[in-house]
Amino acid sequence: KLIIFGNDFNYYEPIPLEKRVAAPEIAIYPYYSSKTFIKVYDTVDKSNPKIVRDISMDGDYFDSRMIGDYTYIIINQPFSLRDDVVPLPKIYRSGVAEETAPTDVYYFDVPDSSYRFVTMISFNTQNDAQDVQKSVYMMGYSENLFVSQNNIYVTHTKTLPYTYYTERLVEQVIVPLLPADIAIGVRNELKSDKPSYERMQSIQEMLAEYFNKLGDSGRAEFEKAVQQRMEQYYEELARETQKTVVHKIAVSNGNFEYKSRGEVPGTVLNQFSMDEYNGNFRIATTITSDFRSGATLNNVYVLDGNMNIIGRLE
Repeated sequence: KLIIFGNDFNYYEPIPLEKRVAAPEIAIYPYYSSKTFIKVYDTVDKSNPKIVRDISMDGDYFDSRMIGDYTYIIINQPFSLRDDVVPLPKIYRSGVAEETAPTDVYYFDVPDSSYRFVTMISFNTQNDAQDVQKSVYMMGYSENLFVSQNNIYVTHTKTLPYTYYTERLVEQVIVPLLPADIAIGVRNELKSDKPSYERMQSIQEMLAEYFNKLGDSGRAEFEKAVQQRMEQYYEELARETQKTVVHKIAVSNGNFEYKSRGEVPGTVLNQFSMDEYNGNFRIATTITSDFRSGATLNNVYVLDGNMNIIGRLE
């Protein structure tokens, strides 16, 4: 058998004004989409190879592995809004489309600013009559992959809204330096149900009023104190905000079974930064502890079968 993977890229014209239904701003500009194709050839007769499977999926080819007779393929599809709907991944068998039901998509209670549909498909390379298996997940953009004989580990960087970093900075660095009455006001704003931009605007006004009342020497002392706390707190903030999410999916004879999810501080270089040993998952990560100097911290974590951290070297 010969298995070929590739991508087809398609260009779409913007939707005409008169056909835009609910949101006139949608599809004003042309856009591109891609499909991953998988073609399987029977090459017993080398002079006359015959195609025995012709499969394609919405999204970009990410990676693949072969375990025994089964091939496993991972595909990333951007999470986008087209013509007032979010297209779900489709699989095409010899050109015939098969829809993905919304109830068949796994999702996780983890905020992210860059959602993707991650589709895993598998098939038996030696039995062309056996059906293709499919499993679809909504998660962050898949960046690295480690595959053992029994499990697929998919990693992506956890991304949080910019407001999260800003509010943590205010809470951990600036609030402890403020007089009690102003500190209480700032904390109340941070806990309020207002939109984030309104909260930050109110906090900026309170801080500006306090700052303007300080003399030159007072302002200089306050700025110095903020700088010192920033240096102390930045490493802790880096460990919290630079994180890798690891999803564990068990595989057996082409079937998928989602097992668990874990998080570790830092980012992963590549597949060789991960392995599985005695049922535990081991991963090496890097944290940028100071973007100004480029200083980094390196870590090794061990996670158990339920993806809980049971060992660390930081």
